[in-house]
Amino acid sequence: FTVANSFVCTDPEIVTRDEWGAKPPTDVENLTLPVPYLVIHHSYIPAACSTKEECINDMQWMQKYHQQNNSWCDIGYNFAVGGDNRIYVGRGWTAVGAHAPRYNSRSIGIVLIGDWTG
Repeated sequence: FTVANSFVCTDPEIVTRDEWGAKPPTDVENLTLPVPYLVIHHSYIPAACSTKEECINDMQWMQKYHQQNNSWCDIGYNFAVGGDNRIYVGRGWTAVGAHAPRYNSRSIGIVLIGDWTG
């Protein structure tokens, strides 16, 4: 659709785990769908990305941080949204995330890459 003839909304590009170079998870807990909650986060660190290359680097950084520093089996989020208008597959639709204690098995977690506190 078009808003004031200046903005066109199109289907976003979905960047798969293979495309952003995800490492395999060390374990997978299956998520039962549908879930009643959607939890939206911002990454704070890394900062916002504006190109596919920057966002891929951020996805790889987050996965490495989550696996090595947090000892999680994978990146914590089911999906990520970059400032490049792309959606990056994290754990996807079928795996329980590690983003919201007590809600992980009942929600999909989406992270907006960047610090959006200000």
